[in-house]
Amino acid sequence: MELKQLRYFLAIAEEEHFGRAAQRLRVAQPALTRHMHNLEEELQVRLFDRLPRGIRVSAAGRALQEDARRVLADVAQVTRHVQLVGRGKIGLLRLGYIEVAGWHGIIPESIREFTVSSHDARVELAAMPSLEQIAAIRERKLDAGFLYNAPRDDGDLVIQRLEQHAVCLAVPRNSALSSREKIHLTELSGEPLILFQRLGSPLFYDSLLAELKRHNVEPRIVHEAANEAAMLTLVTTGAGAAIVNSCHRWRLPQGIHLVSIDGLAVTLELSLAYLRENRSPPLVRFKDWFEIRVLTGKQHSESEYFRQT
Repeated sequence: MELKQLRYFLAIAEEEHFGRAAQRLRVAQPALTRHMHNLEEELQVRLFDRLPRGIRVSAAGRALQEDARRVLADVAQVTRHVQLVGRGKIGLLRLGYIEVAGWHGIIPESIREFTVSSHDARVELAAMPSLEQIAAIRERKLDAGFLYNAPRDDGDLVIQRLEQHAVCLAVPRNSALSSREKIHLTELSGEPLILFQRLGSPLFYDSLLAELKRHNVEPRIVHEAANEAAMLTLVTTGAGAAIVNSCHRWRLPQGIHLVSIDGLAVTLELSLAYLRENRSPPLVRFKDWFEIRVLTGKQHSESEYFRQT
């Protein structure tokens, strides 16, 4: 028994006429008659009672009619489910992200649009440092990650570069610099400074110290913290100022003021990174928008892309 035979049978049963069913199905009537003859032989029952004008579904045919509708509905559901999985609209997408970058902009917007446009795809988020994200991506614990200063020479990874985020100076409200909106890098000489540990981001740490040296700036480094949350906590205690991600302006702790730094040619490059060989459908669907965004230079067009796919 073939699905095609069931579809043919239902059309004949609904039309109660082979000729009209053949026209509806756009199938030659002799072929349609042959298919029904073969189906009756296989089932060893009569599916239709032949009348002087047309046909009538037999008792066995009525039983098949009910079952055939259910079978074809199940097949349609299976087809739809497989298509949704293949298009990345069903499944699990595991994403890493830098917490401060996830408060505003491209990360929350793209995840929100992906979730809304997907049939039943689920996004699982994990906030973690960039180097930890790379390790998790390699171990298949993450499908992809939004991270800063991704490695440039790793053939196993695809890196979609997204945005440049500036850094700025976080100072306590009682600091003499808290009344300023902007300072020059050279004004940091002699200032007590809290830095990010090199272990967390060697590229950023080395670039920052190189810039300070290039401008003959010799700050007084009072502490190196494991993360920016710890750095900002130290700033609130009055321990010193800290060079931090400007994205902190979206959720700034009380007692801290952010000051722009002129002359500091160091930024944080936000990228989407994933394994080249990872072909998870939700990941393919998600990363394709970023490829379009990078290639065309379009900004915040994810709504249109996800609706179309």
